[in-house]
Amino acid sequence: MMALRRLTTNVLCLRPLTLCSSGTRFFSANYQLSGLSGSPVLCPVKSQSYNFVYNAASALGLYVPCRYSTIFSDYPSDMLWEGVTGPKGGSKKRARGKRRVTRQKINLHVGQRLGFGKASIQWPGLNTPASSTIKKGDYNEEYFERLEMLRNKSAVKKKRMKLTPLQRGWTGKLLGGQSVGPPTPNNPDFDCFVIESKVVATVTATKGRYRRFSVVVATGNGQGLCGIGKAKALNILSATRRAKLRASQNIISFDLKEGRTCTFF
Repeated sequence: MMALRRLTTNVLCLRPLTLCSSGTRFFSANYQLSGLSGSPVLCPVKSQSYNFVYNAASALGLYVPCRYSTIFSDYPSDMLWEGVTGPKGGSKKRARGKRRVTRQKINLHVGQRLGFGKASIQWPGLNTPASSTIKKGDYNEEYFERLEMLRNKSAVKKKRMKLTPLQRGWTGKLLGGQSVGPPTPNNPDFDCFVIESKVVATVTATKGRYRRFSVVVATGNGQGLCGIGKAKALNILSATRRAKLRASQNIISFDLKEGRTCTFF
């Protein structure tokens, strides 16, 4: 076999062309007879039910099928992405062991246009009129800059905006401990914080279980004025707005100790 390969290497110039059949991929070729002719000689292919049978138009045609040397070109992209995104559906529930953080599938072909490459070749019928000829075009620098920007944007993982301790509160995603701004735009010195946020329900004869949001808000200016208000509403935004207004209506004044805390005794 090695002797045949050495014998045909000097005569045949291989140009890879992928052919697929029955889930098996081989390298076929357009053989160019470098010593005899300057034009490529196409190799006709006949398929049988179990494999490929390679026949040459000339007596010098020799076909040596070879498999892909890496899994990145042998398997489709969906199978490769499963190794990154993790299992789906029921297989995720049946899996054992530590669950890793899964990533979203990234479209690696975003922004690409068919027929546009770094060589800037104009192909008749693809990116130029069919009546034109194959020739080298101008390099489109703006297209490749935009393509690089889209690829970098899709590859970066989205991060949550980091909040200050006074803004993020103490109850995770709920409103408890978070700042909701001044009670009215006319009082920018005051700030409101949510003390409690929960869902309450009452049973009525006509509506059945009647659910509402209950919010307790405290407001103050840090200079001895403070107020607390409580309100209920069908949605949490309305309940928060009403509680802020009621807190601003219940303002009380007290003396400060050392200009930073209140005196109870």
